[in-house]
Amino acid sequence: MTEIPADLKFPRIYNIMTSKNLVADSKYSSIYITAYRKKYKKHRITKYCAAKLIKKSEYASENEYYITKNLNHPNVLKPLGINKSLVTMIFYPWMTGGTVKDYISNRFCLTEHDVRMMFKQMVEAVKYIHSVGIVHHDLKLDNFLITKNGHVKLSDFGLATYHPKIGYLKNHCGSPVYMAPEILLGGQHTYSADIWSLGICLYELIHGKTPFDHLKNIKELEKEVQKPIEYLVDNIELLDLLMRMLSFYIVARISIVDVSNHAWLNSESNALLSKEASFRKKYATI
Repeated sequence: MTEIPADLKFPRIYNIMTSKNLVADSKYSSIYITAYRKKYKKHRITKYCAAKLIKKSEYASENEYYITKNLNHPNVLKPLGINKSLVTMIFYPWMTGGTVKDYISNRFCLTEHDVRMMFKQMVEAVKYIHSVGIVHHDLKLDNFLITKNGHVKLSDFGLATYHPKIGYLKNHCGSPVYMAPEILLGGQHTYSADIWSLGICLYELIHGKTPFDHLKNIKELEKEVQKPIEYLVDNIELLDLLMRMLSFYIVARISIVDVSNHAWLNSESNALLSKEASFRKKYATI
């Protein structure tokens, strides 16, 4: 099964799958950078794209493609096409700005304005997919990409599912340090699981790390996630948003609509948010 628009021409798969083209590798997939040709008037122009090779059949490759191909939002990455022959490969536009994780790793500190502008776009992406009934299940800074113009786009829908109209989801999936407690502890979950993961993303944007980076294994994480989280935050509105997103209890967790309308996201405060605790005047333990 192949779905490639008629105006696009990609290289043969075996020409893409070379070590020099490999840019990322994981248990389930590999990402290659390659060039494709797009028809423009009477000519073809060359552009770069990311070719995602699906390694394992249990990875929901076609699910990812069919969920994302019909999405239409400026902060969500859409695929260019899919080629499924001997292997499954999904093609995406190449994001030259890297990931949000890369962005903060290359900077000692950020201002509230920097974090707010980036996080607003992340929130809008999640708000959109929730509005069309999709739970992402793998929200993390590595899956938010940055365009050459600085716009943020949500990617990697391999674990995404549609939420049932009645009831809860039961699948146990995600990246452990971003995973909501109800998933980590084996319970049922709903859209609010994405809110927790997005809250961990905001925490990491502010602190430079997640609250659980120091833990060695899942057993430690299962215990730690049930304890109060320590926040090194001076701004009361920002602290309120973090607390409400990272509530252990699902019923107390804020909705994505309320996140987008929160006072901090719509304020103009612009303090320096350093990664080092020594640069902070105080901290709050909640």
